[in-house]
Amino acid sequence: MDLRGKKILMAEDNETNALVFSSFLEDWNCLVTIVTNGEDAVAKVREDVFDLVLMDIYMPKMNGTQAIEAIRLFNPSIPIIVLTASTLEQDIRASIAVGANNFLLKPISSSQLKSMVEKYCLN
Repeated sequence: MDLRGKKILMAEDNETNALVFSSFLEDWNCLVTIVTNGEDAVAKVREDVFDLVLMDIYMPKMNGTQAIEAIRLFNPSIPIIVLTASTLEQDIRASIAVGANNFLLKPISSSQLKSMVEKYCLN
């Protein structure tokens, strides 16, 4: 499947994770914008058009769940996938309850990430 030119916003405060995930996405010819907190994620979605948002839950300034809730107030249709190391069911449920479309548990393989990106960017 061709992901060329798909614009992905990644909200991830862990530099290593951001580098790994963005390298996967760039290998698939996606255009990646990285932010390190929820406030910046909300601002970027307000100012630009993205095909998909990849959102960490635990970030500074505004966590992922709060950012998803804020984004849904003005953009109910953009696909948002939570990327989390948290295995706490309440964290995942909370993010889905405020509008996340799906989630992936870290560590995330390139094949898991590609399947999810294709599901939401090519449909």
